[in-house]
Amino acid sequence: MVATMASAPNAVSNAQAAGFPVTRGRGGPVVFNDWLIDDPPFGSWPDVLDRVTPGYSIAFQRYLRDDTEFDPPPAPELTNIRSISFESCGYVRLTNMTSFDQSSLPHVNSTPPNCLHYRFQNLQCVMLDGKQDTLLGQIVPVMEDGEIECLETAFGMTFGWGEDPKQFENHEDGQPNGGSGRFSGTLRRVDEDE
Repeated sequence: MVATMASAPNAVSNAQAAGFPVTRGRGGPVVFNDWLIDDPPFGSWPDVLDRVTPGYSIAFQRYLRDDTEFDPPPAPELTNIRSISFESCGYVRLTNMTSFDQSSLPHVNSTPPNCLHYRFQNLQCVMLDGKQDTLLGQIVPVMEDGEIECLETAFGMTFGWGEDPKQFENHEDGQPNGGSGRFSGTLRRVDEDE
């Protein structure tokens, strides 16, 4: 997990004083970026991971910077959750659902390119219809740069599908590579880092 204890002695003593278990993890220092100044937007993936992580929260990572601007966060409640795994997670737009705000999500292009128009017409009769199923969603194949940076840096998530050749199959449907805008990784309890 990327969020390991910084090697600075004052960061370790701050953590101990706040009642956090102190471990050094896999040896790398905590990487801090400007996104740590602001809280993630409510309902965004960084916000969700920050709320459910059994590891270090963003507030704790802010405190480790030894920045007097931030108050010590409350000690996390230890639960029985040892780890939470995420596999190819990202955003989905429910195009026919108007009862909640999805304006922060980028527009999803659902029109096939001209070269695939005939194929689309032939397959449309067996495809699910979003007009009849309001919960049918479209994968949003992008994510904001600040969210990507937060998920990679604070929570150790990785993006894309790596070397998996299936990522290129989406091009046959006129879409970006599979795994675009998707993240994977595992959040572990602090005492599991050792």
